[in-house]
Amino acid sequence: MERVLRHRADTLPLLVQWKMLGEQEYVVGLEPGAALLVGRAELLRRNEAPMLAPGQTRSFEVEIGVLEDRRALGDANLSAGRRRLRLPD
Repeated sequence: MERVLRHRADTLPLLVQWKMLGEQEYVVGLEPGAALLVGRAELLRRNEAPMLAPGQTRSFEVEIGVLEDRRALGDANLSAGRRRLRLPD
């Protein structure tokens, strides 16, 4: 089985990895994102904070799936400008 995460690289240009390390717990997350996880103040300082005007909206597409085998990865139809990430076992 192959796990696939797809998202539009033009709207979500980053892939953020985060970890939660707790006693007898380990969680790792991979999330498409629009900004680095450095804190709002740092994003503002760098002039990289995503901003929305009052009433403005944005739409994002993320698809997570499971394919039968590796051959299906080559058959997966992706639109131009999309990023495909094969998740590890």
